[in-house]
Amino acid sequence: MKNLLRYGLTLMLICGIAAGVLAFTYERTQKIIALNKIREKENLLKEMLPKATKFVMLSNTPKANDSSVKIHEIYVGKNIESIVGTVWEVSTYGYSSEIFLLVALSTDKKIEKIKILSQQETPGLGTEITKRDFLDQFIGKNTPNLEVNKNIMPVSGATISSSAVVRAINEVLRHNGL
Repeated sequence: MKNLLRYGLTLMLICGIAAGVLAFTYERTQKIIALNKIREKENLLKEMLPKATKFVMLSNTPKANDSSVKIHEIYVGKNIESIVGTVWEVSTYGYSSEIFLLVALSTDKKIEKIKILSQQETPGLGTEITKRDFLDQFIGKNTPNLEVNKNIMPVSGATISSSAVVRAINEVLRHNGL
């Protein structure tokens, strides 16, 4: 009985020390992780609008007209004090996952660049929406009249994923008067 109690207390002490070390490590790394996320976001925004030297997040994000599209964040890119464009973070559902993308608009409301941030579409089919030859079709567009098989060629075998990207981009273009 004494051995059982001793083993139980020893195990409890070891668990307590391990929990303390884990809590200490978690507390110390949270600040570093948060700073790295901010740095990563800044680098992405700079990649989207290279002319901008600073980005300001808008606090009044509009609600999407299309219920299947979510507008998460909008950043205004500035160079000194002049606006050089906006970057929109939006998402919508494709064939098998939620697709997150960044859309950069110039000051004349034309699409500058599109980047797919994350997606879990079908490998070899839906994942092709991340390729430049598909995304470059949108560059220079400025009206929300984009349609698959009319003025946008879909990825072969991935019409649903392609349509999801078109839907999200049309939503950004509908609100481009910010």
